Amino acid sequence: MAEGIPQSTPQRQKGLTNGRWVRIRAIGVLCAFAVLVAAHAAAQPAVQPAAEDTTGPAQPADVPETPEGLIKAIQQRETELAQRADDLAKKEERLKILEQDIRAMVDKYVKLRDEVELKAKQNAKQNAPQNQGGPDDRFGQLAKVYEQMAPDDAAARIDKMNEAVALKILAAAKPKATAKILTGLPAVKAARLSEQLATGRR
Repeated sequence: MAEGIPQSTPQRQKGLTNGRWVRIRAIGVLCAFAVLVAAHAAAQPAVQPAAEDTTGPAQPADVPETPEGLIKAIQQRETELAQRADDLAKKEERLKILEQDIRAMVDKYVKLRDEVELKAKQNAKQNAPQNQGGPDDRFGQLAKVYEQMAPDDAAARIDKMNEAVALKILAAAKPKATAKILTGLPAVKAARLSEQLATGRR
């Protein structure tokens, strides 16, 4: 043999044989351990699932194992969803009716408020003291008094008063009453008052 290559000795061969035997025994021990673990696991009771959370949505107690059971579970779920949709539709209908009632009450209140305000304004206007009016109102009231008089009596009083005041009374009186009063006045004064009435000067 060539130099430098170690020769196999009986001791070396014996050491290799012992190493193989150790590995074989180790593999056997591992296999036996695996068999024991599997047997122990098979002997243990099945692990129970965790309790369901009752606060969440209801879930089926178990999953059907047959097509018929699955179809039945689906139909039951559809029935529950249909019932829930029907309940929601009824609630929406009640809300719509309530909204309509509220709108009707508001419209009725607004109408009643407007009627009360209008009546209050009418009553205030009717009950307002006549002496609280302006100068035109006072001359209008005075003109009505002269309209009720005999034309000659009214003319006699108009002839003696200030022409500015007389002109305002004649302007506020009805045209027919004014004409009768002017007929009872002296011709010159009647003409002057008629001219001022025609031009609108008071």
